[in-house]
Amino acid sequence: MRPTLRIALAACALAVIACTPRLRAPDRWAYVPIPRADREPLIDADLVVMPLEDQRDNTNTLRMVAFAVPLMLWSDSTMNAPEVHMALPVNGPSVDFRPLVDLSEAVADSLDNARIFRSARLGYRASDAEYHVRGQILATTYENRMWTYGIAVLSILPWTVGLPSTTSFYELEIHLDLYRGSDPTPIWSHTLREEDSETFMRLGGWINAEFITLSEAGSLFDDCLRRGMTDAVEKLEATLFPGDGGAESEPGPEEPPPAAG
Repeated sequence: MRPTLRIALAACALAVIACTPRLRAPDRWAYVPIPRADREPLIDADLVVMPLEDQRDNTNTLRMVAFAVPLMLWSDSTMNAPEVHMALPVNGPSVDFRPLVDLSEAVADSLDNARIFRSARLGYRASDAEYHVRGQILATTYENRMWTYGIAVLSILPWTVGLPSTTSFYELEIHLDLYRGSDPTPIWSHTLREEDSETFMRLGGWINAEFITLSEAGSLFDDCLRRGMTDAVEKLEATLFPGDGGAESEPGPEEPPPAAG
C-alpha cells in the first residue's frame, strides 16, 4: 500500500473517532448575572419580566462539505436557532439551551441584581408588579467556520500540530421595553446587541476536543448577555434618574419616572 494512501486512510479513521458522539446528558445552559449592587433599591416597587417573544430567523445551515472536498480552504455553518444543534453530543459537552426561558430568566436575574427595583423576577402576568418588562429575542446567531486548508480530511494533520481548526462567531440581539402599570407606552426602550468570536486549536489533543464547537455557543451567549445587560442597566438607571439624585430622587408611587426620549 502506498504511503500516501495509508496516511489518507489513517486520517479518515481518526476523523471517524473525532466525530463519534459521546453519549451523555446535555448540560443545562447557565448564566452568571451581573454582580449584585450593594445598595438599597432605587425604586420601592417590584418588576416582572414577561417571557421574551421569539422573533428570530429560525433557519439553520450546517455544512461539512469542506471536510470531504479538496481545495476548499474552509466551510461555514450558520445557525440562527442553534439550540437544536447545541443539544447534540458532537464529541463534546452538549448544551440544553432554551432561549425563551433561559434568556428571559437571565434578563430578570440581572435586573434583580441591579437593585433599581425592590425585586425583579420572571412572571407571566404584568399585573403582578408595579412595573413590567416585555421584549423580543431578535438574534441568537452562531456561525462556525471549519478550517480545512484545501486538503479536506487531511486537515486533521495541521490541526494536530496547532493550526486553527475552527473559528466561531456569535451574535445576540434582544429588545426590551419597560412599562409602568397598565400604561401602554413604554417608559424605557433598549436594544442590546453583542458580538463575539473565538478560534479553537487542538494541538495534539484533538481526539478529545469538540469537532464542531456547538456547545461553546452557550458560554459565548452568556458572555454577550452579561455585557449587554451591564450596558442596559446603566442606560435604564440614567433614563429613570437623569440627574445624580439616585435613591434620594426616586420616583414615588404617584410620581412616574420620565418617559424615554
